[in-house]
Amino acid sequence: MRAAFFLACMLVASPVLAASITYPQTAYIYATNSGILRQIIIPGVGETTTHVAGSGETLVVQPGGTPTDEASINAAITASLGHAIASDHCAVVDNTNKVARVIRCDPALDAVGGSTLVRHPLVVPGDVWAGGQTFDRNFAVVNPITNIVEQLVTLSIDAQIPHVGRVLYPAGNLKVGDTVPVKAAIP
Repeated sequence: MRAAFFLACMLVASPVLAASITYPQTAYIYATNSGILRQIIIPGVGETTTHVAGSGETLVVQPGGTPTDEASINAAITASLGHAIASDHCAVVDNTNKVARVIRCDPALDAVGGSTLVRHPLVVPGDVWAGGQTFDRNFAVVNPITNIVEQLVTLSIDAQIPHVGRVLYPAGNLKVGDTVPVKAAIP
């Protein structure tokens, strides 16, 4: 019943460039090409707000009672686009190609001064951008019996690594000979 109501409400909702939204209406803005959710607008009781979609964005006004959680809105966006929403997990890469931080954004619409934004679902701060969609990460190779770091390696975060009787542990500040503070287990 709830899903049918949601679909019926979405059929009533239509994209616009600018709109006045009056309680109990709600609205959301998404990136037109990627489908990435940019903003959810929920006026308070008795409020009217005006919102404008920016360049490359779509504004959708919904009737009162329509779900306003991110998962429901993303499902509506996906249905509207006819394809999956792009990942909004993006690396902020500094001028040394190191990932300074990770943010939610659309690299086609957003910018961080002095940095490059690169979309990748697995990237974390400290990774190194190797160009394109490739990132490398430093790992410590740990002996699972002694918990001692045997060597440090740099691998692509997308690499399929075969089981070799050792455990990969995020290197951080570890050095060869250090002991890893947790017990590593081999499957």
